[in-house]
Amino acid sequence: MTSRRDPAHRSLPLLAQLGNTVVRELKDVMSSTGLHPRQSAILSYLDESEHGASQQTLSDLIAVHRSAMVLLIDDLESKGYVRRARNGADRRAYDVVITAEGRAALHAIEPLTQAYEDELLGALSTDEREHLLGLLIRVAESRSIGVTQKS
Repeated sequence: MTSRRDPAHRSLPLLAQLGNTVVRELKDVMSSTGLHPRQSAILSYLDESEHGASQQTLSDLIAVHRSAMVLLIDDLESKGYVRRARNGADRRAYDVVITAEGRAALHAIEPLTQAYEDELLGALSTDEREHLLGLLIRVAESRSIGVTQKS
């Protein structure tokens, strides 16, 4: 039997609390941009994608319900940051593609999000940050959560 002092019993509440705090603080950091953190995640993924992605794929990657994804994409499209384009392989399907305006918006928020990340992880050395990132990627991939890597 495992002890209640075992790290496995302490990490889940801490991860949940930290996740909620990061989302709340990131919303505040990004509030002046008109983008939600989920929308920046969508733009980041699309920026790295050569041909865009379906709404379903985006929904799966950032763990958002399909109906919520439609609203996020509709808002991004109304701002001119993405467009829907016919899928080359299946003419019945549409892909979401980032526009030049979307790339500009994404690049404009990078200093804000980078400054927040630096402040959040300020207690860690560069090596510790890299190790943490590697661990987070392993956990995310094990849960089939999309991971985008921006350098």
